[in-house]
Amino acid sequence: CLGMVVSVITISITAISKYFIDSEFVTSGEGTGYGYQMAADVVFHVCVNMIGWYVRYVGDINMRRGFLDKRGCIETTFRLKYEKEQEESLLLSIIPKHIASQVGEEVSQFISNLTNEGVTEKFSETFIERHDNVSIL
Repeated sequence: CLGMVVSVITISITAISKYFIDSEFVTSGEGTGYGYQMAADVVFHVCVNMIGWYVRYVGDINMRRGFLDKRGCIETTFRLKYEKEQEESLLLSIIPKHIASQVGEEVSQFISNLTNEGVTEKFSETFIERHDNVSIL
């Protein structure tokens, strides 16, 4: 909008100055192509404004895409954190903390071996401990 105002002001000043210069210095009706020059100025300013609008539009689109990508990344991070907390809470509700930490370490080691080496061994670790003098009622 500001570019359009500046263009209108520039064209108006050009027209007014051209009128006063022609009225002072041009004699006996010699035409200097005033109409063609004004038409060329108008076309030039319209083209410059269209280019400015296009650049602004493309910039807005890129800014919105960047914002939406960043927002999606943050949402995914929060969702992953929430799901990990739920997973840990569920695991701790089933088995004691010291066994849960062992299971968690073994599972993370197994996953890292899968991603790093492509190993396809089955997860076969058992976490059974023998306790003396314990009875189940």
